[in-house]
Order: sequence, then structure tokens, then C-alpha cells
Amino acid sequence: MITLTLLGTGGATPYKARTTPMVTAEAGRHKLLIDCGSGATLRLAQAGIPPASLDYLLFTHFHADHCVDFPVFVLTSYLGGREQPLRVYGPQGTRHFVDIMFNELFAYIPKLIASITDKPFKMEVEELTPGQVVQLGDAAVKNALAKHNVPALCFRIETSQEAVTISGDTEFSDEVINLAKGSQVLVHECPFPVHMGAIPGHTTAEEVGRVAAEAGVRNLVLTHLFEEVVGHEREMKEAIATHFTGVVLMGQDLMRISVKGTIVNTTNGSST
Repeated sequence: MITLTLLGTGGATPYKARTTPMVTAEAGRHKLLIDCGSGATLRLAQAGIPPASLDYLLFTHFHADHCVDFPVFVLTSYLGGREQPLRVYGPQGTRHFVDIMFNELFAYIPKLIASITDKPFKMEVEELTPGQVVQLGDAAVKNALAKHNVPALCFRIETSQEAVTISGDTEFSDEVINLAKGSQVLVHECPFPVHMGAIPGHTTAEEVGRVAAEAGVRNLVLTHLFEEVVGHEREMKEAIATHFTGVVLMGQDLMRISVKGTIVNTTNGSST
């Protein structure tokens, strides 16, 4: 069984209904956080997920809306009782990003954690190559290159019976299609309403429909929804439906999606 919690489903700047895009995944004994944008620790608290319970943090890329809460998450996680080192994975530049955070900008955090917990601050960091597989017991994380304006990855989390794919930020991409094939759920960015047309680095609604159809998924969840989307959801779904005839859900913050075999259930969350 795989359980997703959409912590944030909004655009680059938070608005009343949504904060920036990030998601947790629970597969077997392991819990992962994918991206760590604005308000990550607050949304984790609202979802009832202790930061210390998350074994892995995966970054799709290093634009601010996907990583800005990283130092607060780390501080909260270790002060909250983390026993094992946080394992951080991401694209090219991950080590440099982590070094800047904790050796320069927030160098006080490792010292503070060590002094309060009386334990050494430890973090394991690895830059993933496209196609590399990270084995998590009975589950696995696969990745492929996304098509963005900085190095970026998309991720697939799978067990022997289930698979979910998270696109991250990307333009229409054959790599995302190939990674998502056979997934019960595809969580794909769809930032802007139809009338705004194509935006470099991102995917239009019509293109998202093509991705879902060509990947053969049955459930499509839209995320990275900028505030301009509000009021235009119907047109977006109609554009998607020109290619994709499966289930389409507009992602909501704190929405939970459980996948067990071929059965997919969703529960809408509330950020208040």
C-alpha cells in the first residue's frame, strides 16, 4: 500500500487555499517527503505527520517554492526526536545546496541540534543520476529527468503491487510518460488556466492530458495550481479530457490518496 499526503498543491507563492507543491509518501515501513517548500513544517503538523518520522527527503529541483522550508524542517525534525540521519536525495546541485544551508547560511543549526540533543548532527546526501533506483526495503524510488529550466527530476514510488508518479516541475516530457507507465496515480503539475497558454518550464492542461493518456494511468491529480487557476477548473478539465478519459482530481492541500492494488481512495484535507 502507498499513501500520499499532498501537503501543498499551489503555485510559487502561497494563497489562501494552497501553499507551494510538496507531498509525503508512505510505502511499507518508509516515509518520504518530496520537496520542502513554504510552510512544509506547518502542513506536516496539520497532517499529523511528525517531521522526525520521515526517513527520506527528495528534492525535484532547487527553485525556492520547492526547498525554502528545508532548514526549518531539519531543525524541527532533529529537535523532535530524529534517531536516524536524514537521507537527502536530489538532482545535480543537491550537495552544494545542503552545504550552503548548513555550513554557511544556517551553520548554527547543526551546533544547536548537537547542544540540545547531545547527539551529533548527521545527514546523508546523494545526488541521483537519471534512472537510478533507491531501494527502500520492499519499496523502490525511481527517477527520470524532468524538462525544466534547471536540473530537475520526477519520481516514481513503487511496491510489488502499486506505483505512483510525481512529475515535479516540467514541460511535456516523454521521460515523465515513460516513468509513469503502469502507475495507479500520476500527480502532475498543471500550473495555469488554459487561456494563459504555454509557459516555459511547465505543462499546459491539454499536454497533461496527453501525458496521462500515453502513460496509461487511471487517476490524474493536478498540482502546482497557481491562484490564476481558481474559477477556471472546468476549462482545464475539459482540455485534459480531449486526451485523457480517466479520473481527474484538482489537488487540495492535505488531500490524502491511498493506493492498494488497483484500488485508489482519496480524502480531502483541510488547512484550517
